[in-house]
Amino acid sequence: MIGFSKRAGQVLATVGAAGLLWLSGTAAAAPFTPGNLVVYRVGVGGAVALVNTGSPVFLDEYTTAGALIQSIPLPTAAVGLTQKALVASGTATSDGYLTRSVDGNCLVVTGYGRDLVPTGSGTLTSTNATAVPRIVGRVMANATIDTSTALGDASSAGNFRGAASTNCSSFWVTGGGRRAIRAIPRCHVIN
Repeated sequence: MIGFSKRAGQVLATVGAAGLLWLSGTAAAAPFTPGNLVVYRVGVGGAVALVNTGSPVFLDEYTTAGALIQSIPLPTAAVGLTQKALVASGTATSDGYLTRSVDGNCLVVTGYGRDLVPTGSGTLTSTNATAVPRIVGRVMANATIDTSTALGDASSAGNFRGAASTNCSSFWVTGGGRRAIRAIPRCHVIN
């Protein structure tokens, strides 16, 4: 089970006694430790600036004392025909809400389906969703990340703010622009 709270503008997830998670792409991650926190982080830090054309997303696990345990990168490029990149606008202040499914079996994250290399042009949040689909990422307790849910008609020319799920197989999404709040099934691709 994974629990959540929001502090100082950052979304935090706490991992409960049944919490097992994460693989990102081909890199294996350790299971989360019960009681630790998970933060949705945008960018690599240091001298690398955040940009509105796409910045990488990481899920960082911390102890409640603030010690970093691990940093898990989300995909920055599509893999095969179904798994999409999940990147974020480095300048948006209303994107990147991390939620836990009602049944406690997955974390749900949102982002934009633009590969970081080569660097895309145009601000992610103002680009039409048919050109840069809005992505719902699902991280299951069996340690898999799924970024196959892509929406070409959600939050078009607007911020894709967040998603929620009751059972990890369908989502409620929200954001600015056209068709801002609605329900969708997992692995749903709308162009």
